Amino acid sequence: MKVLNITTADNQTFKAEWDIAQQSLTFKNMLDDLGIEEESNTDDTVPIPNDEVTGEVFKKALVWMEKNRGKPTVEEDEDEDELKPKEPVNWDHLDDWEKKYMDIPVSEMFPLVIAANFLEIKGLIKLVCKAIALQIQGKSVEEIRTTFNIEDPNWTPEELAKLKEENAWAYDTKK
Repeated sequence: MKVLNITTADNQTFKAEWDIAQQSLTFKNMLDDLGIEEESNTDDTVPIPNDEVTGEVFKKALVWMEKNRGKPTVEEDEDEDELKPKEPVNWDHLDDWEKKYMDIPVSEMFPLVIAANFLEIKGLIKLVCKAIALQIQGKSVEEIRTTFNIEDPNWTPEELAKLKEENAWAYDTKK
């Protein structure tokens, strides 16, 4: 099977077999655009032209891609998805491997979701978004600020009133 050299923005190079790289829609399109074919015997290098996809982050994404090798990409109909009742995400939605994989600091989750989004790896995007949601779920505003290292903006009562007025839709709880 053809092996590709994938180079990150910080010039780290990783080897990935063809079928692993195909999990990324970005790689799939780049390979087509560059005219790189699976049957060719050339030593091909595929650059990742995004400064946020560093070697450390790509290495983590590559682990997910290797684990999910050969699994079909499920394409969901967005209209149909909107009609389904929403069930809050919980840790039971993740298998043991996914739980261990996502047992990382929140500060490492955001670069990973940025890389997954840039590389268009749908399954990885969904997994990281679930893990981020689980970091928010059931926490107070103060706990969320602490978890995500967000400073309290210390708005004045007038500023808060203006924000509520501008974003009245967000406070509408009628169903």
